[in-house]
Order: sequence, then C-alpha cells, then structure tokens
Amino acid sequence: MADAKQARRHRESGLDKGGDLQQHGDRSGDGPLPERICHGRAIRHLVRRNQQTISRQDERDGAVFSIIPRDEGFYNLFEQAAQVIIETAQKYSELSRHYDRREQLIAEIRQCEQKADEVVHTALAKLDTTFITPFDREDIQTLLKRMDDVVDEIDAAAKRMTLYRITEPTIWLVKQTDVLVKASHLIGEAVKRLRDVRKQTGLHDKLVEIHQLENVGDDNNHAAVAELFTTATDAMYVMKWREIYDRTEKAIDRCEDIADTIEGIVLKNA
Repeated sequence: MADAKQARRHRESGLDKGGDLQQHGDRSGDGPLPERICHGRAIRHLVRRNQQTISRQDERDGAVFSIIPRDEGFYNLFEQAAQVIIETAQKYSELSRHYDRREQLIAEIRQCEQKADEVVHTALAKLDTTFITPFDREDIQTLLKRMDDVVDEIDAAAKRMTLYRITEPTIWLVKQTDVLVKASHLIGEAVKRLRDVRKQTGLHDKLVEIHQLENVGDDNNHAAVAELFTTATDAMYVMKWREIYDRTEKAIDRCEDIADTIEGIVLKNA
C-alpha cells in the first residue's frame, strides 16, 4: 500500500518515467535526483514568498505616501497673488488714461498693495507650518517676494503722480502701463501651470513672452527718458518724470524676475 502511494506521488510530480529517474537519478553526483528536485521546488517556494512579502511592503509604503496629501493651498495663494498683480496693473493703466479719476484710482492701487501684503503674509505663515511643500521653500519665498515687488513698484509710481503734482500723464506712461497689463496676464497664466510643472503645456511660451515684454519696456523707458532730456526745460519736471518712469520700468523688470523664478522651479521639478 505504501509503495502504491509513493508511485502515485512520483507520477504526479513527473518523477516516475519508466523508472529511468530511479535508475539514473544520481547523474551529477549531488545525490538522488528526486531529492534535488524537491530541494529546487522548496527554493522556488521561498523565492515566491519573499517576492510576495516585498510586494506587500511596497504597497504599504505607497499607501503611506498616498495618504500624505499634496497641499493645494500654496497654488491657490500663488494664483491669488497673481490676480492682485493683474488688478493693480489694470488700475495703473486706467490711471494713465483717466487721470481725472486719479484720487480714486490711486486709492484703489493702494488697496491692492495691502491685499498683496496679506496674501504674502498668509503664504509665508503657511510655509512655516507646512511639512511637505509643492517645491523648495526658498523658491516659494522668492516667488512670493517678487510677486509682491511688482505691486509695490506700481503703488510707488502711482503715489508719485499726486505727490509730484503731475498735471497729466505722458504717452510713454500709457505705453508702459500697457506693457505691464500684458505681462501681468501672462504671469497669471504661468502661475496656474505650476500646479503640474511636468506637463508644461504652453508654459515656456508664456515665459518667453514676458521676457520679450521686458525688452519692450526697456526700449520705451529709454525713449521716454531721452525725450525728457531733449524737450523738457524744467529740471524738476525731468526729475519727477524720470523717477515715475524708473518705478514703472522696475515693475516690468520684476515681472521678468517672476518668469525667471518660475523657469527655475520647472527645471528643478520637471
């Protein structure tokens, strides 16, 4: 009876093939062939069990990372800051065209500056209390600061319009505020694309356009200052307008700085 059971087990495992394995089992000198085959099956079983253990460990590790959410709050704050830049630039453009409303528009620009400060302070406070950030903390700080700088420069230029008792804007100021409005809208579109820097859909084109607008701003500023020294006879008039032009040009420069910062973020995280 025991011999019958053993024969059946050999047939099921493919060990009994005309008795050849029994007769020629020890061909390699490593012991009977059935023992070596059983040993191999045991090794394969251990390998499969280890693979399953590793797979389960990987799943647990992935679960740990998946339950740590990516904080979307920073992206919302970036977009809020960009929207303030757009609003401020538009108000400044209105000021250059509707100077009769200067008191109202300058006050609204001042409110935008305060709103920008609030957004930046909220973002920095969040940065201090957040363990995992969308990208490097230094990059977040730099981006926020440069976005705030744009609004600060526009506010400084607008305030000087009444402080220096400017009677009417020049055509060059109108042109520069147009450049600012275009650059601010491009910043808004670029910031939105930070939510997924790996896709970069159209982001590079937006950044290139901002750089091109900065060049236009430089050309306008040089032409405006040259006209001042060529046509103006009042030295005080020249000094006042030169500072307003410079402040406006700096606001455009800060837009380019934002583009540079975004480009650096993309290169680090793409």
